Amino acid sequence: MKLTSTLVLLFSFILFLQESHGSRCLCAASNEPTRDGANENIVIAESEKYRQLAGVVQDLNGQILSDVLVEVYDKPEYLLLKYPESEEKKKAQRRLAGCVVGADGKFCFRGLRPGKYELRFSKAGGWNHTQVYVVIAAAKQKASKHSLEITMHPGT
Repeated sequence: MKLTSTLVLLFSFILFLQESHGSRCLCAASNEPTRDGANENIVIAESEKYRQLAGVVQDLNGQILSDVLVEVYDKPEYLLLKYPESEEKKKAQRRLAGCVVGADGKFCFRGLRPGKYELRFSKAGGWNHTQVYVVIAAAKQKASKHSLEITMHPGT
């Protein structure tokens, strides 16, 4: 009985620390492939460095979007090139993680090493794919941002 109480207290304390630092990850894991979208890919190259890949997904009006598949890929450098060079120089990528956001639109990926990543956002029902080039800063590097606000666009 004492061990159970200790574990419950420890778990509660860990949740408190996560919530108090704003880094609680709530999205459900997903192994599904990138969803079919509309006719356009929106590419965003973040100029700031981040501490982690976390944030919220919204539409053009700032309304929270749910049921968005968020994926993390390595080798994102092709996103910085113009078409058709981007397609010619695109390397085989490996999917590192994926999740589906809930009603709060939040996503968070823990345990990723400092480096460059592609965040890919897809939602069925005519939404354009959004791809974000983002850098996680090393522990000693300055990171100006803590979370991302991703805006998805409906297709035309």
